[in-house]
Formats: sequence, C-alpha cells, structure tokens
Amino acid sequence: MQENRGSGVVVGHFFQTALHNLKPGPEGRFHGYTSFLADIAVQPEYIDPQADIAIIRIPPSLCESWCEASNDLPESDSDLEDTVSWYRDPASAAEVDPGWRQARVLSRTWSLPNRQTVGNLSSDCDAGLVLEVDEPFLPGSSGAGVWDANNRLVGIAQGSYQTQDGNQTGYFKPLRCIREHWPQIP
Repeated sequence: MQENRGSGVVVGHFFQTALHNLKPGPEGRFHGYTSFLADIAVQPEYIDPQADIAIIRIPPSLCESWCEASNDLPESDSDLEDTVSWYRDPASAAEVDPGWRQARVLSRTWSLPNRQTVGNLSSDCDAGLVLEVDEPFLPGSSGAGVWDANNRLVGIAQGSYQTQDGNQTGYFKPLRCIREHWPQIP
C-alpha cells in the first residue's frame, strides 16, 4: 500500500489537482488506486497525464460546504514580475513548514518535451504552457491553488525545476489552460 497526499483547489463544483497527486509512485507494482476527498472515494472526471491535470466532481454530500457558486476561471495569465501566493497544507509533508508562500513570476515556459500537442487544449496550452516562478513548490504543494496579488485564483502548482546553476524554481499551470475541460454542471 502506498499513500500519496497533495493539495488541490475547489472551483465551482469541481476539485482541481495535479494528476500525479492521485497516482501511485513509479514502482509499477500497483494494479489500481483509489482517491479520496474527505474520506469519500472519488474518480476524476477528466485527466490529462501529459499536462498533469485531474478534475474531480465534488460529491453531493460535500458540495454543501465545499462548492462555490462561481465556476469562473481567468481569461488571462499572470504577468511577468507579478507576485503570486499559494498555501502549503500542514498535513502534506512533515519536513516542510505549513503556511502561505510567495514568489515572483519569471517566465512563460513549456513543461512538455518538444512542445507536443496535449489532448484538446488550445493554442499555447497545447504545448504544455506553465508559468515559472522564482521559488520551488515544496513537496505536498502540487495541486495547490496559486493566487495573484488581487486574491484572484490564477493557476495550480505543479512542480519544480532545477536550473543549471543548481537553484530551484517552481512552475504552475495557468487555469485558463484547463477552462474548456471543466465538465458541465447537470
């Protein structure tokens, strides 16, 4: 048995996270896996393994307290030099202190080799667009909501890069790149 924990963010009636939070590790011995939201077993409604995206419909029993009235996602990305913030959950990994973190947006970059087309994402999102920030996303931060200086949700944390000089930076997926994949609310 292996247990993975990660972060996520609620938008409307859906829980958005990084797909790697839901899958077992690379050992390859696993035949299946189960994901839970507040002890309720769930299955993603949409996944894109290459873009590292998972969208889960929030179960009705949780929706009263979890669901938001709005399912609006931003139309544009954060600008370079903008400051963004995310919350590091205390239960994610004991070796990293919980709390709010901040970083500055450094660049637009691509998380996919050779800028391959991914699923049905549109334009630069096809190429695996991510925004690089000057701080790494520490273990357990993957999937966390990334907020701009105006307290607007602008992305989800996905991972970290190691630069040639040995420093680490982080990268997040802009929410506009997954806007078209949010399932319709019945």
